[in-house]
Amino acid sequence: MLLGSATILLRVWPLVLRLSAHITAQWRGLPVALAMWEVSRNPVRGVLLVLLLTLAMSLGMLSTGLNATLDVSERERAQYAVGGDVRFVSSYSVDLSSLAEEPGVHLATSVARDLGTVDLGSFRSFPRFEVLGVDPQLLARVGSFRDDFSSIPMESLLAQIVVDEAPTDALLPLPGQPSRLGVWLWSPQDKDRSDPRHAVGSYVGESDLDRIALTGKLRTARGEYFTLRLDPPKPGACPFDCCSECCPDEPGTGSSPSEPCAWRFFSGPLPDLDAGSYPLHLYAIWIQNRAINKRWGDYARAGIGLFMDDVTVFDSATGSAQIVEDFEGSAQAWQVGLPNSGARRDTSMVHSGQASQRVLLDFRRPLDWVALGLDPADPDRELPVLVSPAFLDVASLTVGDTVSVWLHSAYLPLRIVGAAHYFPTMYEDPASREAGFLVMSRDPLLARLNDNNLEAINANEAWLSTGGQLSTSGVTARVHAVDEIWEAEAVRSAIKADPMALGLRSVTFYGYILTSLLSITGFVTYFYMSARRREMTFGVLRTMGLSPGQLYASLLVEQVVLIVSGLALGTLLGAILNSLVLPRLPITLGKLPPVPPFRPYDDWTAVGNIYLVLGGALLVCLSIATVLLWRTRLHRVLRIGEE
Repeated sequence: MLLGSATILLRVWPLVLRLSAHITAQWRGLPVALAMWEVSRNPVRGVLLVLLLTLAMSLGMLSTGLNATLDVSERERAQYAVGGDVRFVSSYSVDLSSLAEEPGVHLATSVARDLGTVDLGSFRSFPRFEVLGVDPQLLARVGSFRDDFSSIPMESLLAQIVVDEAPTDALLPLPGQPSRLGVWLWSPQDKDRSDPRHAVGSYVGESDLDRIALTGKLRTARGEYFTLRLDPPKPGACPFDCCSECCPDEPGTGSSPSEPCAWRFFSGPLPDLDAGSYPLHLYAIWIQNRAINKRWGDYARAGIGLFMDDVTVFDSATGSAQIVEDFEGSAQAWQVGLPNSGARRDTSMVHSGQASQRVLLDFRRPLDWVALGLDPADPDRELPVLVSPAFLDVASLTVGDTVSVWLHSAYLPLRIVGAAHYFPTMYEDPASREAGFLVMSRDPLLARLNDNNLEAINANEAWLSTGGQLSTSGVTARVHAVDEIWEAEAVRSAIKADPMALGLRSVTFYGYILTSLLSITGFVTYFYMSARRREMTFGVLRTMGLSPGQLYASLLVEQVVLIVSGLALGTLLGAILNSLVLPRLPITLGKLPPVPPFRPYDDWTAVGNIYLVLGGALLVCLSIATVLLWRTRLHRVLRIGEE
């Protein structure tokens, strides 16, 4: 590029000087005209100085542009890699309550991250993608976005993936701060059954109550899920309100105190949670099949029939029991996520009151689990999602299409509402994520996944906005089970310490210093030697009536013309270099590409300082050279002209 610039300058420079000399000849005063005539008469002699100064100025602009670009890029790439100012990553979940109360935390939001596969049809591959479940409204304030992340403003795209949450009254609220949860279950004895389909073998016991395991899944007020194992009473133990001694009139109890009650109370202790987690809601009860239908083989279907009544909680302060669901009146029957199964209100067998809930489960295999919940999400409802260009390319889709993906054994129908070229913390890695990434609303995603999975699936990351005021040393002690901690400032420091970045900064800076020194030396030498070479010419001009001041002024104007030309051309060349070189800087963070990509920036304040430094240094040196000329032979030649 520099060689091409020199060639162009050699061809264009004489024409520019001649035109300038013609224009200045019309002005009043001889110093400027003399300077321009002298430069235009021998343009090749000055073009080398101009080219050297152009090189110095362009390297100076490249150095300042590189520093400005890297400074901005380091901050943007650190924010992109972290998502906010601080990010906590856990293999299970991160408690936002302890983070939101930490001094210095302005905003905090939880994020769910996972890997899934997209179904491209039969006999085709299942490429993987990374999915991010976010709170669109909070993330727009915590995250940092650039205008090139998508063709549409990111705030508008995030608004398109907002999904109305399911109303909390669709779940079963648990009043107060309960310490224990339980449910009453009943099933007939095997000997009392007439249906041969229920002629099952069992691991232990003589009824379906001995062939099931129960797990309760609850949701906190913050939308966090957790599971609770519900165990039956130990053999010989008396439940809290039902045994032959304490409730002899209870249906199903024996006639003697030693005969156990047919109703069993499955219960488990609730964990101690902070006040912000209440009220709790019972999301679902998961039932596991431990029966084998021996009539059809070990892996044939096994039917389980249960009666459920009086879902009960115990207050942590008083210990008193309270029934939260008695299945009386027009209570809504719970739904079962299993084919040929269902639940309905029944009055033939009750634990208390007039009705209970009868549950019929048709298991296909032993040890299978099934969810029994009040209002599971509609599995066919399409969730709006943002996708990366890689996902559109792999799946051969466009914005507005629908697609089915698999995530945590859950089938998710999605509707593509927008495309994002970049999204904080999301990288398109063809080696591990062939289909790029997806971004969707967090709460409906977690609800859909928890409907289809026994284990509790929660947001496993927390993004914080701190304004750079928070130190994670104090926060880490309050957050449990944190696997990784990302700080934007630490990531920025790591990027800044990259050897390639340091090398580029050093090379351009020292190149600018070296060429500047050469330019200053060249101009001073040219000025001094040019004056010495033209001594007789100056003597003749002096005899024609020019004053010494006018002669020296013409020398200075000649140099100023060259200096201004070099600075102007160097500025133009530097701007071109910045636009070509800076976007392609070979700098990475580990294996991560430079995302978001480099955008060239010009630090015009620093460029102004370069003008002042170069121009001031040249003028000072030329002034010193002028003084030296005045005191040497040239001055004596001028005196000869005076005589």
